[in-house]
Amino acid sequence: MSNTSVQISSNTNNHYIMKYISIFLVSLLLSFNVQAEIENKELLNSILEGCVEEEDDEFSEMFSVGDQIEICGCYVNVISKTMDTKELLMLGLDMLKEGDGLDEEITDAQIDILFNNENISDGIISCMVKIL
Repeated sequence: MSNTSVQISSNTNNHYIMKYISIFLVSLLLSFNVQAEIENKELLNSILEGCVEEEDDEFSEMFSVGDQIEICGCYVNVISKTMDTKELLMLGLDMLKEGDGLDEEITDAQIDILFNNENISDGIISCMVKIL
């Protein structure tokens, strides 16, 4: 496989992963039971469900259903262990400011915000290593 093909595939994978992280954050922002701790099972479950229920044909072609669920679970785990509620809400608000409201398509500016968060970027790497 050529370097260009690998780079395009990697960029496409990052785009879809970022989309799911955005869905996590929007789910968090819309939750009525936001607690001071990310360990709140109901809150984390709502983020997980938002990710798992997302339908995307291209993402489904790249990853099996089991892999998709594993990616979602991994990101929820990373969020729960590395971020507090305030940090997560601030990240979500920053992303919403850069996007088109609650539009499902993640923008390049929103991807930049996510990659600039060390917890998220480290989590992306660790989760992708598990799947690949």
